[in-house]
Amino acid sequence: METPAIDLVEFYISRAEIFYRSGQAAHAIREAETALSLCRKPWQEEKRTAIRIFIARAYARDGDFARSNKKYRELISDRIFIPPIVMGLMHNNLRLGADEKVYRNITLMRLFT
Repeated sequence: METPAIDLVEFYISRAEIFYRSGQAAHAIREAETALSLCRKPWQEEKRTAIRIFIARAYARDGDFARSNKKYRELISDRIFIPPIVMGLMHNNLRLGADEKVYRNITLMRLFT
C-alpha cells in the first residue's frame, strides 16, 4: 500500500483560508504560520510572500492593526514592494485614523505607477 503524497503547505494554507472566511482570524494566523514554517525551499519564495501578506491581512481582520502594519513593514524591509502591501498599510492606517500615514502611502503608490 502506497502512502499518498500530501502537500502540507497547501493543506495548512487551505485550513487558514477556511478559518479566515469563517471569521476566525486567530486560527487562520496559526495555520498560515505553520504553512510558512514549511516553506523553506528557494523556489517557494513567492508562496512565502503570499502567506506573509495573508497573515498581515488576518491580523487586520482581527482588529490588530499595529501588528498587521508590522508584518507589512517587515515585507517592505525585505525589499518586497508590491501593491497589496502598500494597500494593506493604507487600509490599516485609514481604520486607525492616521491621515498623515495614509497620505504617505498614497505618495508611495504613485511612485509605483
